[in-house]
Amino acid sequence: MPADAAGELIITDISAIPNEPPPELLYRHKPRLLDAARNLKGRWEVIFTLAERDLRAAYKQAVLGIGWALINPVMTLLLFTIVFHKAFPTGTSKVPYYLFAYPAILAWGFFAGAVGSGTGSLLQNKAMMAKTHFPRECFPLSQVVESAFTSTIATSLLFIIFPVAHVWPKTATLWFPVYLAIELPYTIGLILLVSSIVVQMRDLNQLTSIGLQLGMFASPVVWNLSYQKGSKFYIPHAWQPLYLFLNPIGETIDGIRRSMIYGFGPDWGLVGVAMAGALVWMVVGFAVFKRLEVNFADMA
Repeated sequence: MPADAAGELIITDISAIPNEPPPELLYRHKPRLLDAARNLKGRWEVIFTLAERDLRAAYKQAVLGIGWALINPVMTLLLFTIVFHKAFPTGTSKVPYYLFAYPAILAWGFFAGAVGSGTGSLLQNKAMMAKTHFPRECFPLSQVVESAFTSTIATSLLFIIFPVAHVWPKTATLWFPVYLAIELPYTIGLILLVSSIVVQMRDLNQLTSIGLQLGMFASPVVWNLSYQKGSKFYIPHAWQPLYLFLNPIGETIDGIRRSMIYGFGPDWGLVGVAMAGALVWMVVGFAVFKRLEVNFADMA
């Protein structure tokens, strides 16, 4: 019990003591997103250094080394070609299924590689986080750089696949940066969102790998986004804007394939919807990450 100025005890009615502190005493973390983004802008060297460290660690002890960046997409391509080449038409008999699928595998591989490895990046680097003061976003974002590196190496196989298929990349392939501008913010937003929540909910780390496997089939990797003759699965045109807003990578996958193989330019209506969705994902992911950042120091 408290005491007065004379040192005498004051009897207090216990029922009058509130169960919770008054609202004005509660600490509410309100991150300043613009300031955080400016601070992150000057830390690219940290992101690239972390990515280089992880790449060296991943391939240093491997017998085939960086060759695994080629083996994984090739094995995926072989599996898809064997299993799905009859079930999902390519839109034209002149395009073999392995050429139809490989650009999509590359686009999905970059996304899945970044999200899959970035989900637990904060937990894996908790010792370093306790000793450093650079923005915590650098850890998951370094996985984006690492995935981009391995995906770039895997892209070199296109120089073999196109001649084998007797098909050549169309001029519309130059629209590739437009589709990358959709995939990159979507990937960043999702990786920031999931990696920050995993700190509080460790089970999400396991669920993410399952979600990526299911997400690959929910995205137009093995099937066309729009109807093709004989299609068993596609997204009706009226539903495509909603689908692409929620899953922007669908336009990246289908758009890269349409431009590279068929020579079609961007459908700017769908591109705009997908880009808007990607930006929403990035802003939401960044906001949630900064909001939960105060809890990272409590990681066990």
